[in-house]
Formats: sequence, structure tokens, C-alpha cells
Amino acid sequence: MPSNVRILMHTVSYIAFCIALFAASLLNPQARFLLLLLSFGFLSNYTIHTFLLYEKYTACWLSSLVDLIFICMIMGLDHSGASLLLGPFLIGDAILDLRSKAAALVICADFGLCVVMLFRLQHGRMALFLPGLLLCIAAFLLFSVIFMLIKRLRTQNTRLEHALRESMVEKVQAQARRRELEAVYEQAVQASAVNERNRIAREIHDTVGHTLTTVLVELEASRRLTGRDPARAVEKLKLAQEQVREGLQAIRSSVRVLEDDKRLLDPFDAMETLLRDCAAHTGIAVACHIDRSVALSPQAGDILYTCLREGLTNSLRHGHCTAVDCALARKDGSIHFSLRDNGTGATVVAPGFGLRAMRSRLEQANGSLHIQTEKGRGFSIRIRLPA
Repeated sequence: MPSNVRILMHTVSYIAFCIALFAASLLNPQARFLLLLLSFGFLSNYTIHTFLLYEKYTACWLSSLVDLIFICMIMGLDHSGASLLLGPFLIGDAILDLRSKAAALVICADFGLCVVMLFRLQHGRMALFLPGLLLCIAAFLLFSVIFMLIKRLRTQNTRLEHALRESMVEKVQAQARRRELEAVYEQAVQASAVNERNRIAREIHDTVGHTLTTVLVELEASRRLTGRDPARAVEKLKLAQEQVREGLQAIRSSVRVLEDDKRLLDPFDAMETLLRDCAAHTGIAVACHIDRSVALSPQAGDILYTCLREGLTNSLRHGHCTAVDCALARKDGSIHFSLRDNGTGATVVAPGFGLRAMRSRLEQANGSLHIQTEKGRGFSIRIRLPA
């Protein structure tokens, strides 16, 4: 229950207490001073435990007993019956602030005081006492039901607030994990591209260096043989020319690789890097069973990498998993890929944009997607692509 609603309810009780105590003091002039003194003590004690000590259960329970003592003394001095109004409103404080057994004890004691007060006011005349007793019972039952319903609503509201707070925290954590995964993906792409470019640069350097060295040797030999053996000199020039052609061909092959960005990314390195970085950034356990001997086309490698990324995102965002298992192998003439987690799973799968896009790309490549999940038993995807 929100604090402002709780304060409002106790304020209503506080006003009712003030009215009852003022009326009792006004209608009992012979004991007015003592009633005013007891009223001040009761209101002071009620104010302290209601607005200051309500979170300290033991203090609140002891203070409720002190309230009963004050009410007992006030009813003993009151001959007008005005103090009977204190009883029903004390029920609310007992139900809202005390546990079940303690609240029941306070309510029973409060009811007993009211019954004794009624009997004393009617001077033992049962014909007048019984209707008053029935009215007192009805009032106590009505107030008890009302305040128990209010307490139940307060408990449910507290649970809903707690669940909403947890849901918001999980949502923020899922968004943070998704951002981390996207950052990991970008880093994996950049790292793979840089590594591949460096490898190609080394190949070009080695090819050009070897070619030029060989050509220089052939040219030097041709220069020396020009005067002594012109035929062999020409042969050396032809060999040098052939070396230049081979070097140019090797350089052109490397340049063609650079022109195609997809071929820059080794799919196995990219997937393993993504899994490794995901484990490092999110703390989940990762099991990787990737067969590098499987021949993957650029399209297949790109599709599998995208499916892995989307699958990890779903496992972290929706499944709240702590472990994933990734496998890639060739079987029965097809490429088989699977990703399984130990998350919360689901009873019914509602495909979002990511799963729909994954299925669409696989269908375009003559592949298939199979999803398996069960509440509390994780989530798994199985992909088949033609080899």
C-alpha cells in the first residue's frame, strides 16, 4: 500500500479517536481532567507507534498493549458511552500493523472491553444489553472485514510493485546484455577483418618480395651472360618475365579477395570469437563444438553467424540462461548447426522479428529451422543447410 494511503487511513482513525475522547471528556465533567490527561497519553502513544515506530514490530506490538491499557482506564471513567467509538477503530491498527496472532489477541481484548463497557452502561439490564451487544458484534465484524480486505490489497499491491521492479531490472539488464552482444559482434567483425587484411598483406609482401628477388637474380644472370652466351641470357630474361607474370597473378588474386568484404571473415573464427567474447562479457558458460573441416560457402557462413548472434541474443534476453552449447557438423550430406541454452524456456513460441528473419534467410538458402522449447527446460534451435 502506498505510504500516502496508509497515512490517510491512520489519520481518519486519529480524528475518530480525538472526537471520541473529546466527547467523553465533555460528557463526564466529574472526571474531565483525568480523562483529558489519559486522552493525551493515549494519543501520544498512538502517534508514536503509528507514525514513527510502525516499521519496528516489537515496539509496535508493545505500544498496542499500552493503547489497550489507556482505553481500559478511559472506559472505566466514562459514563456516557462515547469511548465505545475507540474500539472499532483500534481494530484497523491491529490488523494493519500486527501479525495475525497478535492482531487477534488485541481485537479480542478490545472487544471484551467494549462488552464490559456496554454491560456497565446498561446496569446489567439484559433487555437493553443484548441489542447493544449485537450492534457491537456487527460493528466489530464489519470493521474487521473492511480492514482485512484493505490489508490483503496492501499485500497484493506490494507484491505487484516488487514484481514490477524486478521486471524493470530484468528489462534493463536484458537491454544491457543486448548492447554488449551487439558491441561484441561489431568487435568480432572488425577484428576478423583486420586479421584477414593483415594476413593478405603478409601474403602480398611475401609474394612480391619473393618474385622481385627471383627476377633480380635472373636479370643479373642475364646481364652476365649477354656477352658470353646470348642464348642463355635470353632464356634468363624469359624466366624473369614468367616470374613477373606469376607475381602479378598472385597480387590480383589477393586484391579480388579484398574487394569482397564477406570473404574477409573466416566464419569459424568469427563464430568462436563471438562465443568467447559473449562468455567474457556476460559470464555465461559456453560449450563450443565446431567442426572446422566442414566446407562453408560465404553465404552459409554469413547465415550461420547471423543465426548464432540472434540465438545468443534471445537466450540472454528472454531465456536468462547461464550456459549455452553450440555445435556445427556435417551429417548425411547436409550442414547441421545447433544452439541450446539452459534458460527458462517457454510453453508457446511467439516468433519475433529476429526468428522470422532467420527462417526467411534459411528458406532462401534451401535450409530449414527447427525450434524446441519447454517451460523450465531451456530453448534450442537446429538448422540444416545443404552442403
